[in-house]
Amino acid sequence: MTAAAPTYVLRYFPAPGLSEGIRVLLTAAGVEWTEEHPEWPQEKPNQPFGRLPVLIEKTEGKPDFVISESATIARYIARRHKIVPECLQETAVQEQFYDQQYDVTVGFYGFATLAEGEDRKSKKERFDTILDKLIEVQTAILQKNGNTGRMYGDKISLADAASYGFYKNIMIGAARLQADIADVIRPKLTPEIIKHLATIEADPALKAHMDKGASLMEVVQA
Repeated sequence: MTAAAPTYVLRYFPAPGLSEGIRVLLTAAGVEWTEEHPEWPQEKPNQPFGRLPVLIEKTEGKPDFVISESATIARYIARRHKIVPECLQETAVQEQFYDQQYDVTVGFYGFATLAEGEDRKSKKERFDTILDKLIEVQTAILQKNGNTGRMYGDKISLADAASYGFYKNIMIGAARLQADIADVIRPKLTPEIIKHLATIEADPALKAHMDKGASLMEVVQA
């Protein structure tokens, strides 16, 4: 008898944030999953490390498996459902990109949450520097893969999910901290990255998720 497929609960805020890439991966995996939005900060003490996102995996006849930290969750889903290659080196290359986009996200919040006069200028310069480098490297990866709209291979990858989640977070979710952030990012995007984001958003396998929220491409092409 085949074991029942696991189901998932993703706990996060109702925003792209650090979980958009995770949502893409769960949808790409073809698994059953739902999302919870805990009352915050009331529910903070009830999370493993007092922070979100949290993933709960439910498998029939087994205790719930609970993990935290966005990168850990993304890696687990990608490995569990064979979204990453079997080759450890190829997987490491994709995970490397995931970590790099996370560093850019941290760089953005580093200056966006500061008050005027609190060294915002130097932190903004650092954000611009690491973002420009990420865009340069990503464009080269897309070109090397034949500019198909995929970063690696011919189907959704961990790097694709990380990329889409990053741009949706930074151009839509982060607007609450800097209203013109999409206008800052848009001119930096290369044709290769724009095609890449459009390819991910139009992927039929991701339609169930993409239909739920705001379209990133509408913001990219505004």
